[in-house]
Amino acid sequence: MNCRSPYRKRRVAPEFRRPWLLCLVFLLIGSLPLQAARPRPWRQHTYEEFVAGEPTGITITGDGGLQLAPALETIAELEVERIWSLALGPDGRLYAGTGDGGQLYSIDADGQVELLFDSPETALHSLVFGADGHLYAGSAPDGLIYRIDPVTGEAKSLAHTGSRYVWDLLFVGDGQLRAAVGEPGKLLSISSDGEVESLYDPPDRHVICLAAAGDRLYAGTSQEARIYEIAEGRARLLYAAPQQEIHDLLPAADGFLYASALPGGESAEKPAVPSAVYRIAGDGAVTRIWQEPEATLIDLVSAVDGFLVIATAEPGQLYRLDRRERSADLLRLEEQQPSRLLRSADGTLYIGDARSGAISRLAPGHRSEGEFDSAVEDFGAHAHWGALTWRADLPKSTRLRLQTRSGNGENPDDRALESEQISAP
Repeated sequence: MNCRSPYRKRRVAPEFRRPWLLCLVFLLIGSLPLQAARPRPWRQHTYEEFVAGEPTGITITGDGGLQLAPALETIAELEVERIWSLALGPDGRLYAGTGDGGQLYSIDADGQVELLFDSPETALHSLVFGADGHLYAGSAPDGLIYRIDPVTGEAKSLAHTGSRYVWDLLFVGDGQLRAAVGEPGKLLSISSDGEVESLYDPPDRHVICLAAAGDRLYAGTSQEARIYEIAEGRARLLYAAPQQEIHDLLPAADGFLYASALPGGESAEKPAVPSAVYRIAGDGAVTRIWQEPEATLIDLVSAVDGFLVIATAEPGQLYRLDRRERSADLLRLEEQQPSRLLRSADGTLYIGDARSGAISRLAPGHRSEGEFDSAVEDFGAHAHWGALTWRADLPKSTRLRLQTRSGNGENPDDRALESEQISAP
């Protein structure tokens, strides 16, 4: 017997903006025939049990609860396929660097899109604002760094790095620009007049990402997934991950350095391993705090509450890691292939898409409704429902409805199956 318990149309009045937790620990008791064993309970109350279901507009929390997911809004659709980089200007305007032609777009608060700069390059992989108010963009395949007026779009080729890819740009405490470049992989310093100086030349083909904490600079590479710490003119290997690429580095207020690592193609020398997030302590101790075998990690940012937000592709999904390093399924992105995350000071999360050229916004607050379909439970014999109980924390004007379907068919979505709808009081 197949039994399914989908939680249909949990509605919250629009004025409620908090993530009202369902705390949904429910007990479904299927009564088996008298000649069989005693009634069998079916409980769903853990993250692992809920994550096997299908949430729509629902967040599955790390401690085994369901709550309304944040509201996702598309704010712009660019006439390109891939968004590779995002930056926020001092005035709140959003800037997007793209593939498929290396174009730079600006998006105002009303979602109006303007083509600001059409470079001769294929892609703009990195964007950063300088203290001078200009926007700096790193390109491929010629490895150029542009200095761009964010109002007029006037652009100047500031530096030729000598590499093919400019993967990341970062301004450090002395006001100088640092660049992570690939083929060949180097860490560069770029002066205000465009003079290029090599700070470190690792054995890896690409330096992918940069981060700074105090007077220390961190660089992540691709080929051997190494993390280097550069301080006082010297570089030391901080960690070598079993994956192929260190994709993001994120120093946190708690003193830890967080790193995301991506797998490469499997080979005899280095078998493929899943994407992962690592936490590196000041004494060099490394702990893997997240791993997902079925998805490719794309980006990592900090949330305004100190949590980490992880974007994955195939499938497109957002995860959240809390301070206890518990993973929550924040939101499943059924129609998107996230390529870049950007968090604003007020906690708004921007998501660039590598499939449609769309830019979405995940604002503070939550959806007005959501739906969750549980995994199917097969009781293995003819049975019928006994009792259904649940525990939920519901505010005023909030409605929770539960529906069960059961029958002897192989397909639990078969409309011929018996169904029953139950509403919370």
